[in-house]
Amino acid sequence: MAQLGAYLEIAGRKPMAWGVNDCMLFAADWLWSVAGQDPAAAWRGRYRTEAGAARIVRKLGGMVPLMMAGRPP
Repeated sequence: MAQLGAYLEIAGRKPMAWGVNDCMLFAADWLWSVAGQDPAAAWRGRYRTEAGAARIVRKLGGMVPLMMAGRPP
């Protein structure tokens, strides 16, 4: 829990920016920090707007499949 608390404290200080620090990358960055694998590697840096983020989420079938897509088999 301490690790999560530290992550939330640091993440909460960053300004929101699509494609840099947004809801999708917030979750992906947490998974990356605990699992050592970036679930957002395939789409990190490939969008800069809310519409671009929504397009990626739709294409992969939602947030859970999106995060699972970056996991190793």
